[in-house]
Formats: sequence, C-alpha cells, structure tokens
Amino acid sequence: MDAGTLVPAREMPITGRTAVAIDELLSADARRCLERFFRWGAAPTVDAYCDLFASDGTLLDADMAQPVSGAEIRDSITRVLMLLPDFHFTPQRVLVDGPQVFVLAANRASLGERALAWDAVYALTLAGDRIGAGRRYYDQAALVADTETFQVAASTVPPTNGDSPRGAPQDLAAIDLVTRADAWNRRDGTALAAPLGAVRLRMAGVARPLEHASDIDGALAAFAGRSAGLRLAPGAVARTADGMAIEWVGSVGSGAAARRFALVELVTTSPEPPEWRLLFNTFGL
Repeated sequence: MDAGTLVPAREMPITGRTAVAIDELLSADARRCLERFFRWGAAPTVDAYCDLFASDGTLLDADMAQPVSGAEIRDSITRVLMLLPDFHFTPQRVLVDGPQVFVLAANRASLGERALAWDAVYALTLAGDRIGAGRRYYDQAALVADTETFQVAASTVPPTNGDSPRGAPQDLAAIDLVTRADAWNRRDGTALAAPLGAVRLRMAGVARPLEHASDIDGALAAFAGRSAGLRLAPGAVARTADGMAIEWVGSVGSGAAARRFALVELVTTSPEPPEWRLLFNTFGL
C-alpha cells in the first residue's frame, strides 16, 4: 500500500513523517476531530488542547486513577507543556470504527538535556467533532528511568531456523472478545499470540521489537510473572480490514494491593510485516 493512499478500510498509514492521510470516507465529524488533533500534535498549546474536548469531555492519562474534566484537563496539559515545552507528535496509524478512534503516535520532547522519544496510543471516543473521552496509553516508567521493565534475552536462532513456528493468522474480525479476555485474565501468552500468526511484537517495557516466537513467548511470560491478579474486560474496540485495536480495562493485584490497570492492544497487518503492539504503563509491575 503506497503512502498517501486513502484507505476505505478506515485505517490510515503514515504519509512521510508529518501526517497521515485522513480517509475521505470517514464522517465529517471524525475528519474534523482528527484534523484538529493532528494540528495540535504538530504545534501544541494549552488552549488548542482544551478545544479538542467536548464541554463535558474527559481525560484519563496513564497515571490517573480516574478521568478528569473541565479545568482539570487544562491543568493536566499545562503541567505537561511546562515540563516538556517542545513536545510534539507525529501520527503513524489511525483506526476508526464508529465513534471509537485509536491514534498511534511517535512522540518527541526534551527533558532538560535529555532527548525523549516514545510511542503512545491515544484512544478517543468522539462526541460529534470533539473528544468525549480521551485516554493516553504509554509507558511512563521508560521515560523516567530509561530502562527496560522486562528483560528478554535475545534469541540466537534465526526466525525461520528452529524457532517455534506460528500458525496462519486468524481473521481479526473473527477474534472473539470473550475468549480473548479469558486468555488475558489467565495471563496465557500462548493463547494470546496464537490467533495472530507470525507477528512482530512491540511491548511496553521491552526496548526492541521481537520477531522470534521464543522471544515473544519470553516477553509475555515476563508480563505474566508481574501481573498477578490481572482482571481485564474489553472497553473501546475498533476493527478494520487491516487492523484491530482493543482497549482492555480492569485491575491488577489483589486485596488492598489491587489497583486500576489498562492497556491497548493494537494489531496491524499492512504494510508487512504484521505488528502487534501492547501499550501500557509498567509503573508498579
């Protein structure tokens, strides 16, 4: 698929490194909201950020226990831009399904003399051409500590020579959310990976992309080892011909130690190779 192509499946690939093509088949409200959001990402200001939201819109950042609204949204973005005055993002992928929008973005900023680069998924539930509920998914631990949460030893076996083979990928539209929720709550990495076939995994807490099945299994096992008591249910979902995004919301831990936990699972099958992204905050894991 060539850069700049308008994709009827409503998944929009990157065009160059500055913008994505906004599908003309989207609703007028969705197009206006995305255009406004992308303009803000290129040149952020506090006022323009607040204008993205509906009058009763809410924001839930990676470290928040519950959504904020009104003046608290202004306070939140004011703190961000004071800390990271040169913050900006480049949209890389957009999946839209009705009012549910998922934007994968490459974020850039400076913290003192330190250059920061991180991926984030912005999960947006639209209210007209504004954001009714916005959620930001990224790993704050990687920004603060600049270290890996999960240590995954690199495989020395070429992917096509002796590594555990994956079967053919399942049609993303056929993936059952109840079955997948059960796999997440069992922390069953094999059951989670199997429907996706041969895929490249990019997971929070691991610095490099993983292509070997054994490396992917190791990363999922490392997550399972630090997420006892995981209980997730599907939230917003977007499915297209070439991608799927699922927001999983719930808790991790048990008893008095239980706390809110959520992640976004983003699968894209075009362009090759297929990618599976798991974005969440590793603080506390």
